[in-house]
Amino acid sequence: MLRSIDPYRQTVVAKYDNDHSEAIQEKILSAHKAQQKWKRWTVSERLHGLETLINLLKERKAVFAEMMAREMGKPITQGFAEIEKCMALCEHYQQHAPAYLAPQLIETEHEKTTIQRQSFGAWLGIMPWNFPFWQVFRYAIPALLAGNTVLLKHSQHTTGCALAIESAIQQAWMNEGLFQVLKISSHQIDEILSHPTVAGVSLTGSEAAGRSVAALAGRNIKISVLELGGSNAMIIDETADIEKAMDGIIQGRFSNSGQSCIAAKRIIVHESRWYEIQLALENRLKQLKWGDPLEMDTQLGPLVSEEAAEQLDKQYQRGLQQGAEILIPLQRSGALCTPAAVYLKEPTNVLWQEETFGPLAVFMTYDEPKKALQLRAHEHYALGTCIYTAHPEQWMKKSHLIHEPMIVFNNIVKSSPHLPFGGLKKSGFGTELGAAGIQQFTFPQVVSW
Repeated sequence: MLRSIDPYRQTVVAKYDNDHSEAIQEKILSAHKAQQKWKRWTVSERLHGLETLINLLKERKAVFAEMMAREMGKPITQGFAEIEKCMALCEHYQQHAPAYLAPQLIETEHEKTTIQRQSFGAWLGIMPWNFPFWQVFRYAIPALLAGNTVLLKHSQHTTGCALAIESAIQQAWMNEGLFQVLKISSHQIDEILSHPTVAGVSLTGSEAAGRSVAALAGRNIKISVLELGGSNAMIIDETADIEKAMDGIIQGRFSNSGQSCIAAKRIIVHESRWYEIQLALENRLKQLKWGDPLEMDTQLGPLVSEEAAEQLDKQYQRGLQQGAEILIPLQRSGALCTPAAVYLKEPTNVLWQEETFGPLAVFMTYDEPKKALQLRAHEHYALGTCIYTAHPEQWMKKSHLIHEPMIVFNNIVKSSPHLPFGGLKKSGFGTELGAAGIQQFTFPQVVSW
């Protein structure tokens, strides 16, 4: 039995029966049959449903945002923004997918060769609750347009969101088997990945989930794309615009109640600006409205569950025991955690070493760029770094020392439909979004004559 629970009210939103083995096999067979026809469509023909899908998202934006608020606690205005981002992704691939997937003609001295992008088959998507529409769309839309079919195992917290996406895609394309939700538990994933017609798996989730699914994919010799945890750094240097940096801290650390892999979880401030940052931080955090995610002025809702809030609180307490100094105290009531901040003297503290998934900002100070870059580096995670400075060109000279896929100046790290996105180290592997993201779901077929 899968259950969606409203984390703010602690009431059951809905219950769903798990798919049994026979239903799973039927859905896999349906996905395979649909893909055999779908792959023969041209990219332009596959695009025909996108306009309908964009309109459905627009029409149902309020309904979908409320569903996210009830199932996982996202403030409703942030839910509106998430649906708008899904629309932007659809519009991007509507415009660019034909070029991204176009055959490439290679001429040599002896022959002509065309490199074509061919689909793999049916893909399993294992998606998380924190961005329940966006994470699915950024995987599923490129995979579909590339000629694959999609099987979705969503988090049980957001099964209602999963079924809403399934309904919208079904209405957009009217193609049975193109996109199907699997109402399953984690222990049933092996049954799916061992099926010969399932070509690969795309997972967004925790390091532990990635490790487990990668092992299953490897055992079955299946392709895997993993987008896992992160502990992104933000550097604020001596020339930074403090107001702009504070906007980055609020948006980059506290949006979605801090439940984001690409959040700025470790903030490194030049010692000459530390006093200004402290004053501004206290003022800005006091202004944050937290509480009921269904209220339009709420900026910080509950964490996804009481267990998640308890985990964050335990990390916070361990950090204090290891010497963290309280700037703004964290207070917990059920699944709700108030925005908090601490200052560390040593990077060995658990709050610097572990990923924190909630509204807790962790600060350290530095005196020279070399020290900032040393503090920025993380043994396990590598997604992106943002730097607030009046002189990006000076930091660009040191960009080779930042071994991460994304460096952003005077803004936060975020995913965009236009740009490739993915992690290194234990933050995962494989690419989503942009040209590389849609090509991830294809293989190059060489035809020579």
